[in-house]
Parts: sequence; structure tokens; C-alpha cells
Amino acid sequence: MRALIACLVLGLGCAHDVRVKMPAADPKVTGALEIIFTRSAHDVTVVIDGRLMVHGEHTQKVRIDRIEAGLIELMVVAGSGQGRVERFQRVEIDVGKTTTIPVAAPERSFASELPQTVIMIAAGIAMRLAYLALFGY
Repeated sequence: MRALIACLVLGLGCAHDVRVKMPAADPKVTGALEIIFTRSAHDVTVVIDGRLMVHGEHTQKVRIDRIEAGLIELMVVAGSGQGRVERFQRVEIDVGKTTTIPVAAPERSFASELPQTVIMIAAGIAMRLAYLALFGY
């Protein structure tokens, strides 16, 4: 039980890769799109041709499979406030290939770092308490 709690405390706030599939008619005429951020980004939203594919995720990488080949309208938004990043572009998707789009992640401000700092301090305290409970030192 203690190990489970420690894993949960350490897992809070971690970025994860996001993978989704677009509902396409024929998988034989589709490609894939990978959006890779320079570092993990909060509040990531991806829209393709007006369809919401990803919303509010904390990630460094988004992969969207089964996109119909051809020219698509891509919108990527990440972060919030003044550090928000918005990217709009047309992207060519080739059959059977993965198109990779690099995106600069939003700059981190002191206000955005504060919650992570508090979580890290709380995790450190929780780890110390768990150690004391297990070993009694």
C-alpha cells in the first residue's frame, strides 16, 4: 500500500505521449502526423480540419494516425496566458508516411513553475515520511 502511494505521488504531473486515430474511410490511403514539442507542454490542443483531436493534455509528443492523405489544416495550441503558443499551418500528409512537425513549447514563467515546485516539495516530504514509516530512522 505504501509503495502504491509513493508511485502515485511521483506520477503526479508527469507528461505522457498522446496517440489518437482519426476516423478515416480507408486506412490504405492514410498517413500519420507527429507533433513534437521542444519540452513538455501543458494544455495542449490539436485540431485537424476543424475536428478536435486532442484537448487539454500535458505532453511532449502527439501522434495522430489514419489521417487521409492530402493537404490538411492544422492548429496546435499549448500553454496559457502570455506564454501561450498558437500554430496554424497547412500540412501535406503522404500515404503510409509519418509527417513530423516540431513546435517550440511555451516559455515557463515563475507562476507556472510554482505548482510544480510545491508538488516536488510535497513529494520529497512524502518520500521522507514513507522512509521513516518503513525503516523508523
